[in-house]
Amino acid sequence: MKIQRGGGGGDEKKKKKKKKRRRKSHPTIKPSNQKAIQPESHPTIKPSNQKAFQPLNHPTRKPSNH
Repeated sequence: MKIQRGGGGGDEKKKKKKKKRRRKSHPTIKPSNQKAIQPESHPTIKPSNQKAFQPLNHPTRKPSNH
């Protein structure tokens, strides 16, 4: 239960990471959206949250899901 709660609470951050990866994976599909969303999402959400959640989520999330 605790592991699922941790994963559920991290799913929001996990989805945000997937969105970031998707925008990098779709440079041909979203040339205008990518440039429009990246500068807004990166300085506001990513600089503090990404650095804060990457070290926490990677060692805890990857071994459980992968």
